[in-house]
Amino acid sequence: MHRNMRALRKVKVLGYPFAGGQGRSGVELTPSWLQNQEWFKRAANASTKVGIEYEEIKVSSPNCNLYEVEKAQAAGRVYTEEELADAKNIDNVIASSTQLRNQTYKALKEGFYPIVLGGDHSQAIGSIAGMKKFAPDGKVIWIDAHIDANTPASSPSKNAHGMPLAYLSGIVPLHKHWKCMDMSRDICYFGIRSYEEEEVALLREKQTLVFEPEDCKIE
Repeated sequence: MHRNMRALRKVKVLGYPFAGGQGRSGVELTPSWLQNQEWFKRAANASTKVGIEYEEIKVSSPNCNLYEVEKAQAAGRVYTEEELADAKNIDNVIASSTQLRNQTYKALKEGFYPIVLGGDHSQAIGSIAGMKKFAPDGKVIWIDAHIDANTPASSPSKNAHGMPLAYLSGIVPLHKHWKCMDMSRDICYFGIRSYEEEEVALLREKQTLVFEPEDCKIE
């Protein structure tokens, strides 16, 4: 564990009401649902050794990317070839990820252990970037069915929720400033089973440590 993180005792839940990294509405409602749960209210108000606070991230727009694209087209927006080659709704993804990165870093700096509750999985961009800003040698344990290192060129859907590690490792040409991870030493995958060929090639090139589903089973 990074030395800066050993003393963290307080918990800050960062609500991230964002669905813009994919095409379905609903996930942006999770943070508001959480706040209304009695068990969470009790935990947040309890006088315990581990304090829990809640903060909601101000996203640029909570809507799914299908809604945002249709809204823009209805308003007469014409996308450039460069924009069409990028992930869908990328302006909102980057703007909201920037807010999440800043607040994750701020929570860590103030002595909190942040738990980010989204929202779609593009939230990994801002949350990991915030952690790496605070602890540059911090590592990521990725427990997921997906590698999530697609690029706009390799993704059939062009949904940003399948691209967090591509942005964070600096392999998306238009967004190299997000680079804060080395896929060779900063991440370990557990349970991946669904991926594109380009993602597998990246893991092989970087010699990323991977545990497949059969490696994770209890015999």
